[in-house]
This record gives sequence, structure tokens and C-alpha cells, in this order.
Amino acid sequence: MDKAVRAPFGNVKYDPSEGLLRKIFPSLILASSSPNRREYLESLGMEVTQVKTDVFETEDGDASLITLENAKRKMDAYLSTDETPVKDVITLDTLVALDGKAIGKPDGVDEARAIISSLSGRWHTVYTSLVLFDKDKGVIKSGTETTFVKFKELSGIDVNAYINSGDWEGAAGGYRIQRSGGRLVEEIDGDWTNVIGIPVLLLLKLKSGGN
Repeated sequence: MDKAVRAPFGNVKYDPSEGLLRKIFPSLILASSSPNRREYLESLGMEVTQVKTDVFETEDGDASLITLENAKRKMDAYLSTDETPVKDVITLDTLVALDGKAIGKPDGVDEARAIISSLSGRWHTVYTSLVLFDKDKGVIKSGTETTFVKFKELSGIDVNAYINSGDWEGAAGGYRIQRSGGRLVEEIDGDWTNVIGIPVLLLLKLKSGGN
């Protein structure tokens, strides 16, 4: 699973495991309000039941710990309404970090423009934490995937064109690589599905016995 392949965003260490994911998880419960995560899973041919979880998300501390805590809170919230799920359940949380500072979802146009401008020409880190309720074993497993992303050098025109697309709305770090945000990216080091917000390799690892 450490096979380098060519992707639209550069050289990525990624094993194309979507087919295996579909076999292991023919259906699952996505306890998340994110339409993008649902769309990606469904694009792999998976049957997804989406359930929104309302939790107070922490914003303080190390980015990797923030995402893990929030993903765990979402799982606790789901299991409080369904103690014995008949399908595997996943919850997730994603943050971008630049110079060690966590960056969440922009509150508005001005903040989105400032975030995208700050990422121009630089490497940043994407953390996605995933919590899995394994229905077969009746246990909860969790982990965090880390991916490094470098943006292209962006002009003011580039930034404004992207902001005007509206794709920054509701996205950690203000971009989604599977949409027009992908055109901002020059290089990725790690699992690109982690940047989408569904770390495929981590999910397979947890289901197969990790953590």
C-alpha cells in the first residue's frame, strides 16, 4: 500500500484500494452531515446511509488531537441514538494546519480569501481523524491520517476566481481537491483521499484490525 501513482494533483503515495473498500464495506452508516463525503463513498459504488450528528466541536489544541476528539464526539452522539448498529458506522473530522496553526472552515468570503492567500506556494498539513464502529466485533476503533499538500503560487486573480466559485464554503482550509480546489494544488505527499475527508487506507486498516 505504498505504491506511488500519478494523480491529477502530482505524485501521490497511494494504493488504488477503492475496489477493496467496496468489497469490505458494501454498505455503511456515515454519521456526518457532509454531502461531499457521502458523494465520494457513493461514487465507489457503496450503499451509504447518512445520519447527521449535532455535537459541540472543540477548536483548541493540536490539530490532530482536535480532529480525533471531534470524531469521537460524533460517534458518541450517534451511538446514543443507536446502541446496536446493524451496519458499520464511521465518523470523521478534518482540519488543515499551517505553521502548526489549525485552520477550520472559513466563516465568510474575507476569511476564505485570507486562508487561500496564506496557503499560496506553501506546504500545509491535512489531518483527518476517523472513528469506526465495527459491527462484526462490536468495538470502536479510531485513528488519524496525515497528508502534506503544497499549493501553487497563486496570483490575486487566481485567488479571486476561486473565491468566486463558492467551492470554499463548508470546506476545511477553504478548499476541496475533488472540485475546483484541485487546481490550486501543485503536489501531495500521502493519501489524497485523506484530503477529500475519507482516508481510505486508514479505514481499511481499522477494519482489518488496527487500533
